[in-house]
Parts: sequence; C-alpha cells; structure tokens
Amino acid sequence: MSNKDNGGPALPVSGSQDGAGFSGISLRDHFAIESLYSIISSGKATIYLNDANRARELASLSYMLADAMMRARK
Repeated sequence: MSNKDNGGPALPVSGSQDGAGFSGISLRDHFAIESLYSIISSGKATIYLNDANRARELASLSYMLADAMMRARK
C-alpha cells in the first residue's frame, strides 16, 4: 500500500457497504484504472497482457500516470 496522497474518494457512495467509513475507491486508484483502460483499449498493450512481469510494468505505468494527474490538480 502506498503512502501517497490518494485524493480522497473518487466516486463516494452514500451509506456504508462494508462497515464504517466505506467511501468508494480513491481518486488516485480511479485515475490509474482509467489510464489502464485507455492503454488497453488503444490496442497497444497486447504484448503486456501475455506476460506477468510486463503486466506489472503496465500497472506501474498506470499509477505513474495517475500520480501525474494528481500533481496536475494541485
């Protein structure tokens, strides 16, 4: 788990889903998910999806992009 500023909840939900304090995913995770989706849907990531090490690189890239988006918001 990272100690980075996660930006708070991205898509907060009302009420509680799994106990006290559930508020959805973090904004940083949301940005990473959207980045990953964009990379995969571009069709340029197929070489990453057949190899576990390369898939981890793709996940790391997604979080690097998310971190850049978080910095851009400041």
